[in-house]
Amino acid sequence: TFRYQLGLTHLAHSLYVKDLGVLLDYRLYFRNQVGHTVAQAFRVLGLIRYITSSFSSTDTLNTVYCPLVRSKLEFARRLEFCNTNKSF
Repeated sequence: TFRYQLGLTHLAHSLYVKDLGVLLDYRLYFRNQVGHTVAQAFRVLGLIRYITSSFSSTDTLNTVYCPLVRSKLEFARRLEFCNTNKSF
């Protein structure tokens, strides 16, 4: 394997990198990003369900859900779609 270097400093090899909040692996795939995002969204959704178990208004639940869960799922979604779209 080739060892990269910046000046006199050798750079470590990494299986993935986080750039602008998006995880990319060495093949520029988003698999790690998708898994991380889904896990994060489920954690927040579980917290919302626990805290709002006594709420009956769907409007209130939607008001909490959209900024906390949906925004996480939609982050970098367009990039993921472009990467999986094979028709050029």
